Amino acid sequence: MDFRTIRQQLISSDGGPPSEDRSAKQGASLSTVMFNLLATCLGAGILGLPYAYSGSGLIGGSILLVVCAGLSAFGAHLLVEAADRSGRPASFYSVAQAVGGPRAGVFMDFLIFVMSFGAAVSYLIVVGGVLPDVAMSFGATVEAKHV
Repeated sequence: MDFRTIRQQLISSDGGPPSEDRSAKQGASLSTVMFNLLATCLGAGILGLPYAYSGSGLIGGSILLVVCAGLSAFGAHLLVEAADRSGRPASFYSVAQAVGGPRAGVFMDFLIFVMSFGAAVSYLIVVGGVLPDVAMSFGATVEAKHV
């Protein structure tokens, strides 16, 4: 599957190029989709890679990185196939509903909520651990308060 095929799948159903001023009913533009996908992939990966490499070493970490990238690409391929079979435009909710019925769609929404909540908590933990050091590097005095 080449980039043009993927791009055609992301383009609107009318066959025209994606427009930047689309309404919510028409879906997101290609640039918005690509930015969100890139931010999602890089956000958690950048935070987790040093820890993974420290625990598994350079060779083991590199092997794990390649294996996880392959599994991620395969998962994205399966998701595109499921979206094609359930009908376009597709969302996680509509794909889950087409595969497992109405309750599966609601369950998928719940899983997305849990994932988003977990990501928000993890970013707060990272910021809480790094922000005092950044503030001290600018000359601020930070008191450690434990609850």
